Amino acid sequence: SKYIAFHGGGFLQVAVSEAPLPENMQLRTVIQSKIHNPSARRFAKTLSILVVDLTPHELLKQVKSLGSPGDQLFLLREWCSHCRHPETAAPVLDYAVHLAIRTTEYRPSAGDFRAFSEPLPFLSSPDNIASLITSLDIQKESARSAGPTQDYVQWQLLLAEAEDKVSSVRSGQRLFEIYDYVTSLKELDVKAVCLGLIVAALPKIDPSGAFDETPLIREDAEQEFEKAVSRLLASTADHSEISRPIINSVGRSRPDLAMKVIQQINYESRRDAALSVLCRILLRCPPEAIAI
Repeated sequence: SKYIAFHGGGFLQVAVSEAPLPENMQLRTVIQSKIHNPSARRFAKTLSILVVDLTPHELLKQVKSLGSPGDQLFLLREWCSHCRHPETAAPVLDYAVHLAIRTTEYRPSAGDFRAFSEPLPFLSSPDNIASLITSLDIQKESARSAGPTQDYVQWQLLLAEAEDKVSSVRSGQRLFEIYDYVTSLKELDVKAVCLGLIVAALPKIDPSGAFDETPLIREDAEQEFEKAVSRLLASTADHSEISRPIINSVGRSRPDLAMKVIQQINYESRRDAALSVLCRILLRCPPEAIAI
């Protein structure tokens, strides 16, 4: 048996059998038939994400069968974060974004909007991208105040990456705005992580330098990141915990910068642990995505 956490708290115990299922019976149906707790039954519908590659049409059909907007948004968020074919996600994003805007029962966080936007850069239609970004921007200030800050920054970077298919100038302008926001942050640990996210995203945002400030950000961001990391590590003895999110922010696209962070960590055992974190990040990447 395995225990899986579900939305709203609690755990669902799922018995995993190696016995083959009947040819006409889907795994999600078997699981749901064994669950009697209403909250767990609602969660079981989301479990289908883990075992079935739902198409957008199949997903929306399941989503609309859920009564609570919070449950619907949870299912949409999980699918957007794990879908295997993000280029097909436009109808899902459209439904998720407009549900998030109109619901009064649940206040979406920056993390929700970040998750909804993960497939956005993979869409091929500039018109779809522009329409979705216009709708998402309505929630910009609300999401920033709701936080978390790191999710808000990731979300804006995803929008900037997608926006390059619509207008490189607007993409670069969004990058400038988020960079200006991050450099003004007071919490040094959050600032270091967010600068790492920006550095990691730079190759995908306004690569032609259409917006005047983009080349300057490329020059400054990495230096500001390294300065913030050095100041942060100099201000605390617990390098192990403080460095982990920083390594996560740059490890995939800039392992060279992650190595620079690791080299500054006090104690060999902590450096070894940080190297293990970086190795796990890189092992989860497809080979062609690793920057060498």
